[in-house]
Amino acid sequence: MQKRIWSFVAAALVACCGYGLFFAAQEYAFKGDIVTLKPAPPVKMLQVVTGYGRQLTAETLFVQAAVFMGGLHQDLDPQGNARILAHNYMTAVQLYPQFRDTYYHAQSFLAGLDEESTRKVNDMLEIARKTRKTDKDRFIYPFFEGFNCFSYLDDSKRAAEIFAETSRLQDDEKDALKFFEHMSILLRAEGGELAAGLESLQFLVQTTDDPVRKEKYEEEIGMFQQAIKVQQAVQDFFARNQRYPTTLEELIPDYLEALPDFKNVFELVWNPPQVELHRPRLKGFQGVKHQ
Repeated sequence: MQKRIWSFVAAALVACCGYGLFFAAQEYAFKGDIVTLKPAPPVKMLQVVTGYGRQLTAETLFVQAAVFMGGLHQDLDPQGNARILAHNYMTAVQLYPQFRDTYYHAQSFLAGLDEESTRKVNDMLEIARKTRKTDKDRFIYPFFEGFNCFSYLDDSKRAAEIFAETSRLQDDEKDALKFFEHMSILLRAEGGELAAGLESLQFLVQTTDDPVRKEKYEEEIGMFQQAIKVQQAVQDFFARNQRYPTTLEELIPDYLEALPDFKNVFELVWNPPQVELHRPRLKGFQGVKHQ
């Protein structure tokens, strides 16, 4: 009996030493001048080869990428590894879409890095939106995807579509669905769809029991109505002059007494031929690095 115990102890010590030596070797190798992240094999091949081991393979790819990014040398350019990193994350997502951490890491490391990387992250988030509908954090995926479209890809129309699709889900989280519907309305306004946004706001007022939110929606309805009056003045100006005004100030005083003041809630933006309502932006925001 004692001999068996000592054999087990010896085996455990050898395993621990081997484990330590392995990671010591990895650390030593990482301190070298050349550090690379190897791309994963094609996902279709891995799906066939790994079989029921897809989850383990996906998590291994995730750990490799996370360790690589966590120990990235300061003199290395993360953008130089972006394509391989995106490929490995996407492979992990396709092998095992249930593993949530992959989406969070891809969003953290790749979104906003450049246009190609951001679009690849959105491809992953699209998979999450379609396959992870019962996750407790299921609303994070469309939020990330819409945020990337709006903030990094300058595509407010697609962001509005994503938020609108999410708001129509059959879900018990009514507050979350209303949040996405409101976000969709605001993005429609940025695209000049003022009438559609106004109609949706009026519907939100009718279906909202919260008095604070109802007051906020009613305030926004008044602002949308004022912006629509400006749009109508633009059309009247065009009908008379056969051209659009250079600036909205040209509408004063023949078509409008004054331009509406939206305080810090909205900014009135003239993007011929449409009048748009934008949320105030943080100064100095540069967005994504386009290649």
